[in-house]
Amino acid sequence: MSLNDRAALLNSLSMLADDPERAIRLGLAGRAAVAGNFNWQHDAVELNELYRRFASLGAAA
Repeated sequence: MSLNDRAALLNSLSMLADDPERAIRLGLAGRAAVAGNFNWQHDAVELNELYRRFASLGAAA
């Protein structure tokens, strides 16, 4: 669906409103995907390592 396609968005939302079980399944799948792919603790460790690498580059200059 195009970002500017309001008709497609309305159609998709209408389909979900007409099928609450599907809406729940999609919502749970989306939540699981976010939980599995985004982890603040892991990202903080990676960001800290990136900062350390950049800091060591500045110290070497």
